Amino acid sequence: MLKKFKQVEDGGEEKFTIDPRTLPDVSSEFCRMADLRRLFGITRSTAYLLAKRGQVKTVSLRRGGQSRSVRLVSVRSVRAFLHRLLQEQEGGNQP
Repeated sequence: MLKKFKQVEDGGEEKFTIDPRTLPDVSSEFCRMADLRRLFGITRSTAYLLAKRGQVKTVSLRRGGQSRSVRLVSVRSVRAFLHRLLQEQEGGNQP
């Protein structure tokens, strides 16, 4: 969960800053689906669609007897997907 802090500038203008300690590490092996927006610009709904299609790898963490879980996505699989997409697009643009 990203924590936002409200600051008021000298001119009375409000600005919001994010506590960097709450941001996922870019070098992390896994991240939450929602973190993909900050890391790669991929929305949560697109991330779930990519996972459903098998284009990125995810894992669900759930304690025994619990109905809710946390879904994490492999950052490596997202990078691999983006590189494949880039290669496809570059290949299609050549004469």
